[in-house]
Amino acid sequence: MPSAPSSSRRPTLSAEDAQLLIESVVDYAIFLLSAEGNVETWNPGARRIKGYEADEIIGQHFSKFFLPEDVANGVPEKELAATREAGRTEAEGWRIRKDGSRFWANVIMTALYDRRCTAWLRQADARSH
Repeated sequence: MPSAPSSSRRPTLSAEDAQLLIESVVDYAIFLLSAEGNVETWNPGARRIKGYEADEIIGQHFSKFFLPEDVANGVPEKELAATREAGRTEAEGWRIRKDGSRFWANVIMTALYDRRCTAWLRQADARSH
């Protein structure tokens, strides 16, 4: 029976292939956040689900996606802090599109550690409720 490949023999994904993979996803919003919570990248799924073009949202704080009462209660900052501490968080709740409409989101945030900074990858399922 063949054994599982060792970590040194696993194929790696090139940066170009990773970008192609992320750009092909339209059912999930996938984007990087800076350590401060500012949007750094934006994929076609994020544009479709949230309604912002990349040049409109990159550099903006991700709290724009939360209900005003959640922003007032510090929910975005609490999610960032929890993700930093645990490495990964998952939540469901209402989020806001550019046009102000609400949608129910399943959100997974993962802390990424690299040479640049700590950042988070956020995925949202656009199921409406």
